[in-house]
Amino acid sequence: ISSCAPGISASIVNSALAPSGYDKSDVDRLIKALQHQEADRVPHLEFWVSGKPVYEYVLGREPDYGAVGAGENRQSIKPEDQVEFALRLGMDAVVCHFHWRPNNVFEIAAGGSRHYIDGTVKTWSDLDHLEPPPPLADQLSRLERYLRAAQGTGVGVVANFSSFFDSALRAVGINDALYMVYDNRSLIERLMDTLLEHQERVVRAVCNRFANDLAFVLVNDDIAFNTGLAIHPDMFMEIFPYRMQRLILPAQEHGKLVVMHTDGKIDRVMPILFDLGFNALHPVQPECNDI
Repeated sequence: ISSCAPGISASIVNSALAPSGYDKSDVDRLIKALQHQEADRVPHLEFWVSGKPVYEYVLGREPDYGAVGAGENRQSIKPEDQVEFALRLGMDAVVCHFHWRPNNVFEIAAGGSRHYIDGTVKTWSDLDHLEPPPPLADQLSRLERYLRAAQGTGVGVVANFSSFFDSALRAVGINDALYMVYDNRSLIERLMDTLLEHQERVVRAVCNRFANDLAFVLVNDDIAFNTGLAIHPDMFMEIFPYRMQRLILPAQEHGKLVVMHTDGKIDRVMPILFDLGFNALHPVQPECNDI
């Protein structure tokens, strides 16, 4: 533009042509939405991206990572590439995963992807042979890399923790576990407590050290199917709420927003999660929920 129309100042034109932040990553808009405030646009966030071609297309190169399995709910793409991926898409945060899901059995599909098919914890003696959790020092170091890579970019960092309920069901095998809650409930509850006690320590370690640097805390625990809660509601209330309260307490003590991920039909779940103090729920599947 070489000249301005009469009555329109050059400063106004220059202001109109200035690039907006609409397409840029901004964790503040995500926080505003979670706090029921109006943001400049709908926040953009993906908790899990599992397609290798997606990363290669967006980054324009092959990223530095090993196998990525959506069924395992973990990513091994390096944090620096993950932040660059977010910036190129205008995503407002990236997710650092803190998962312990032991004794899962996977099947390799024709395309090379891994899919969960069963668990190996069938008896009390199998509790003595749980696969060990990732070293906490390694997990904290990885989170530090995310925070360093995201610093000054507008991209926030979310800490995502696997929980005790569906991790226990997966360790047993979903079908066997749904029988076990009736036939040998003490065994599956002991497994849940083992998982909970470890993840509780991890949540506390992360929050004690990095709470001020995190966008929010995410808990990943599929507690419902497309038709409703995974187990009878009365039994669910005896097993789930007080344990989940323990898991998220460190985040709440540090004043962090806490978000829950669970698939399935969640009409019975929402009041429970609200009472526990969760601030948001993801994903609200449209095929089984009327939003």
